[in-house]
Amino acid sequence: MKNIHTSTVAIIIATHNRLNYLPETLDSVLKQKLEDKYALSIVISDNSTNSDTEKYFSSNIYPNVTYTKRTPSVSMVEHFNIILKEIDTDFFMIFHDDDVMEENMVMKLLDHFTPSTVAVSSYA
Repeated sequence: MKNIHTSTVAIIIATHNRLNYLPETLDSVLKQKLEDKYALSIVISDNSTNSDTEKYFSSNIYPNVTYTKRTPSVSMVEHFNIILKEIDTDFFMIFHDDDVMEENMVMKLLDHFTPSTVAVSSYA
């Protein structure tokens, strides 16, 4: 029997000219385990002024990852605003290209949600 997901969690990795960090970041996100009631959506939002990340994703296949190139590159604030306008999931996290998720981080954050919760944040 197929699992029925009630909520989608989107992890949007915002990146800008830092391909050297991105594979480790992406790997840590791909390792996240969620309860069956959640589906995971991973998006790379590439705001780079070069084509390094675009070339990387054109030659490396990540079947569960959506890659989006922002052309032309915009300011950091504009980039975040664009990402926020595109959110269409129940839960989301904008993650930075130079950060690494700890094991089960997403599930630990979801565990803090109640019906009246509007935001949960991690803190390094």
